[in-house]
Amino acid sequence: MINLPPEQFGRPKAAPGTWGSCIRIIDPTEAKTISVVNLEDNEAAFSLAIVPFSARSGELHLVVGTAADTHVSPRSCSSGFLRTYKFVDEGRALEFQHKVCTAPRMIYLIVELIFFWCDID
Repeated sequence: MINLPPEQFGRPKAAPGTWGSCIRIIDPTEAKTISVVNLEDNEAAFSLAIVPFSARSGELHLVVGTAADTHVSPRSCSSGFLRTYKFVDEGRALEFQHKVCTAPRMIYLIVELIFFWCDID
């Protein structure tokens, strides 16, 4: 592979429907990454929420909505997931808890709303 300067030639682009996505925890006081969870199997993260679970005494968890094999145009995905992570090390890291497959249409609707809100064609 030829190494061309990205400033002059731009960054290489992946094929349509190919994603590289991660969940990153950043220390805002030092402006540095303290933890990264890479998503595999061509999943892309599209939504997240910090959720208290009453069954765990209100303990906070991160729930991330992902979609696999997502295409921007026409908009589609092969499957959707909700991934649950527990905050550990005083919120400096994540511990994977659970991944559940959702109806692809549900994640597709979330992706559609994000594209609408961000005015992406």
